[in-house]
Amino acid sequence: MSFFDKIAELINGGESSGSFHSRMSTIAQQLGLEIHFDEDGDPVCTFVVEFQGESYFLIAMQRGDKVLLSACSNIKFPPGCLPRDVAAYLAEQNRSLEKCDYDAMETRKNSYFTAKAAARFSAMSAEIIRWAIDELVLRMAALDTLLVRKGYAN
Repeated sequence: MSFFDKIAELINGGESSGSFHSRMSTIAQQLGLEIHFDEDGDPVCTFVVEFQGESYFLIAMQRGDKVLLSACSNIKFPPGCLPRDVAAYLAEQNRSLEKCDYDAMETRKNSYFTAKAAARFSAMSAEIIRWAIDELVLRMAALDTLLVRKGYAN
């Protein structure tokens, strides 16, 4: 282990970004998923999940001893233009969700919805990523379908 890996272990709660990359690569292989890592070597990766002919992205980002999981809607809106009624409905849904939450993201280029959750890095497994796909990615696919049906997107 290099000096920099040891420093990264201290910063990331005992696990280096190399450990994160190794574990996530193993999980992707176990689940047969395409995976992409952050170009800067940060402990961030994106699993590509194919669902009903669409590619959805499940992002895993290590922060200390936690891994934040986030699935993104494929439907993007101009900055600041998320449908307010949909955002309000999702905020209301968050009150009844125990293991995940909906969120709204804003960038300079666009706005979009996400579903997010967190897990301990030490517990990170193919089972947890499978849960995130079944729970988070499917919520985004259902939301995208609803947005199209309600005329918010094509």
